[in-house]
Amino acid sequence: MVRRLLYSAVAFLLLTLTVFSAVRLLPGNAVYASMAESGFAPSQDQIRTILRDLGLQGSFVSQYGRWLGHAAEGDLGRSFVSRRPVNDMLAQALPVTLELGLFSIIVCVALALPLGLLAALHRNSIVDYLSRIVAILGVTVPSFVLAMAALLIGLRWFHWVPPTGYRTLTDDPARNLLQFVLPAIILGYGLSAGVTRMLRSTVLEVLGEDFVRTARAKGLVSRVVVMRHVLRNALIPVITVLGLQVAAVLGGAVIIESIFNLPGLGNLLLNAVTHRDFPVVQGAVLFIGLAVILVNLAVDVAYGYLDPRIRFS
Repeated sequence: MVRRLLYSAVAFLLLTLTVFSAVRLLPGNAVYASMAESGFAPSQDQIRTILRDLGLQGSFVSQYGRWLGHAAEGDLGRSFVSRRPVNDMLAQALPVTLELGLFSIIVCVALALPLGLLAALHRNSIVDYLSRIVAILGVTVPSFVLAMAALLIGLRWFHWVPPTGYRTLTDDPARNLLQFVLPAIILGYGLSAGVTRMLRSTVLEVLGEDFVRTARAKGLVSRVVVMRHVLRNALIPVITVLGLQVAAVLGGAVIIESIFNLPGLGNLLLNAVTHRDFPVVQGAVLFIGLAVILVNLAVDVAYGYLDPRIRFS
């Protein structure tokens, strides 16, 4: 665990350097982007003044040092466009993305576990073929295509469109859940494809192990053998895939939130990139990267719970 924590700390430090460097490689100029709505081009004196106000003067190393020092204190700066604190903007957008991600993971697990398990237990049957077709479609069809198709079908055939205007869960629970049904199903379906295929492969591999044949020879019923012996041993690679899917959830949220007009972290990040809003881009990407690092750390801990032998490796 100590070694894993050290690896995570080094990865986070490299992440901060990568994020700070990458946003400055974006085409365009932050000064012109921040003044785009004013209708006139700034003079050289105005540009120097704006650069000083935005903290963009000095060398790359000095800028990175100032930003990293403020970030260590929990201060991610202010937006170039709205002048609001980045912390407040992330705190406002984060619950939307977390709710979308949670519902998507629930849909993913609810689809992948039964499909993958049934496909393995009924190998080369119609159930197996249907499961593989569903998984292949989920892998090959992008989420934004499914989203646009769902909106067009709902509007053309059922005269239905998702509710506009975000409502929090505390203000209007029914409207809030209705907003997330379609986005969560689309995002969760795409995530479930890889998990389904991995679970099918690992269950088929575990079914051929000696301890499974021993359990059957001892007279255990098939349900007990599958749930207690097969599924638990087959879940280790699946847990790895689920951990990687967190990054896919946060990445897919950029497109899904934009299509369904959800004011989440992905929508915030897309708007910030459009306006070259460096502090918001840095803060959003930094949070996403930190979430991926922490989830991978939790996956490592889950390995030891599922298979105690891993603790001594």
